[in-house]
Amino acid sequence: MKRKTTNRIAGIISAAVLAATQTLPAVPGTVCALAEETPYIYGTVDLPYADYYYGELHEVTVSDTMDLTAEDLTAAIRSEGMYDAVTSATNQKSKRYSSTYYTEDEEAGSVTVEGIADVSIAVPESLYHEAMEAIEAGSACNNPLLRIIGSMTVYEDQTIPAEYKILSGNGTLTAMIDKADAVVVTDAAVEVTTNTKYGNYQLSITEADAENSLLPDSENMEGVVITMTDGSSYAMLHVDNLWLRTGEIAWAVEEGFLVHNKNVLKYKSFVDTVGKTVSSVHYIIRGSADVIFETASYLPVLHKGTVTATNADVTAGSFALTLADLPEGFDAAVEATALPGATYADGTVSFDAASTNPGSYDITVTDAAGVYAPMSASVTLMTENLPAVYDAASNRIVAADDANADAFSNYLKNIRNVTVGDKSYNAFGKGSVQIIDTESGAIHLDATATSDTPVFPEDGKYTITISAAGYENDLTFQLTIGEAIDILLGDLDGDSTITMADAYQVLLETSRLSLGNDGTFTDAVCQAADVDKDGTLTMSDAYYILLYSSYVSMGITPEWNDILPD
Repeated sequence: MKRKTTNRIAGIISAAVLAATQTLPAVPGTVCALAEETPYIYGTVDLPYADYYYGELHEVTVSDTMDLTAEDLTAAIRSEGMYDAVTSATNQKSKRYSSTYYTEDEEAGSVTVEGIADVSIAVPESLYHEAMEAIEAGSACNNPLLRIIGSMTVYEDQTIPAEYKILSGNGTLTAMIDKADAVVVTDAAVEVTTNTKYGNYQLSITEADAENSLLPDSENMEGVVITMTDGSSYAMLHVDNLWLRTGEIAWAVEEGFLVHNKNVLKYKSFVDTVGKTVSSVHYIIRGSADVIFETASYLPVLHKGTVTATNADVTAGSFALTLADLPEGFDAAVEATALPGATYADGTVSFDAASTNPGSYDITVTDAAGVYAPMSASVTLMTENLPAVYDAASNRIVAADDANADAFSNYLKNIRNVTVGDKSYNAFGKGSVQIIDTESGAIHLDATATSDTPVFPEDGKYTITISAAGYENDLTFQLTIGEAIDILLGDLDGDSTITMADAYQVLLETSRLSLGNDGTFTDAVCQAADVDKDGTLTMSDAYYILLYSSYVSMGITPEWNDILPD
């Protein structure tokens, strides 16, 4: 990993000098108007986001002269939709950021993250005492000065903290002063994605040395400031932009962006990030050195263009792809990397049908010039052929007689939904329930859903329906757990019909047993297979089932008494 250290406060004097003099260090973007020997009062205070981030984003003139009439310079970024409190319906996650403070509305089921908790600050001693007198006198104040000092908890020992902000007489605070040198990382990958489910823009940081990660966690991530190549900077808010998974950051630039169908993101602070290039991502880390990831990550211009793919039969070799409302100058380049032999021309994507399996395929449309945001769509290539059947004897999904191993494997990997009785379970992606093993086809009888609720709570018969992407027909069968209930004699696979497949399964099982191998039939399947009721599985059972199925194939439904010998 390529790292270098730099003090994030240009011109900061050494810790030894600070300890000896308790004077004011120089701060980037700060005009220092105090004498070097100025003494300070140190303490902690909860800071709303606007107060906390103001010095990180703006120049601060440090003065020990109290000015109660000075305008609130933070007002512009404190306004609604900017750097104000974040209210979220994802209340449990919202309370897990240790560096923030919050209020909770139990009736509404929401948590409002107000800002950064227990921030260390330094106040010129004369300013502190003058402000306390003003507070006692009930003086009015146009800016946050008296509010900040009035809610400050003063350190008893007055030891200079390792990191702190300086409060000026007009109620503004400087950028964080940190005795520890910031670590600058130059070889991390910072990926930009657009219009994700978390924001119009999302940054994902991948470190070259992930085992020795420098990223903070939700315990010590105090804040993040993103700086662009044009010098503009933007602060990120917990819950809206910063997540418990700290290597990812997202924000909205458009009104009404909804996350989790619950939370509307603030966007006004970020409107002008469109088309800019991120030069650094600065993590402000509590109790440790800050980390700055240097990058050159372009934020492509958003637009209203759309891409729509029309589903097709997998044997067709092509499908329609419609591009609409593209911005002027958008030079479309179409990619479908997982689709064998895919090419695009004149609104049609062609592919190698002989090498393509049924299923869903992702399509990406990018601007060859790299100016505009990419678009994505998916297409489902369909088939009527179902390459799988249920095998009750082994309690698993197995390949159909006419299906090869590749077709069967593709089917298992494309299972998207499993319905058990009248309850449907998502079988793919986040929060999925793995009822069918997508490698072996085995049915997990111990599968559990939300809150460890068993999918199969008791012995009995369950009607199972499996839906897979790209397969027009679902696979439906009956699963019997424990003792069979109303067993249909001779029906081993639970499909409510007696066929040659049932006879074939008995032949396989008797062959296994004759070779001294363990049987694979469950008790319920054995009960269905032992049609002559002699207590053992033999070739005779297979013969009688085959005979029964031959009558069925001729449209006759016989009674077992008509098939079995007296």
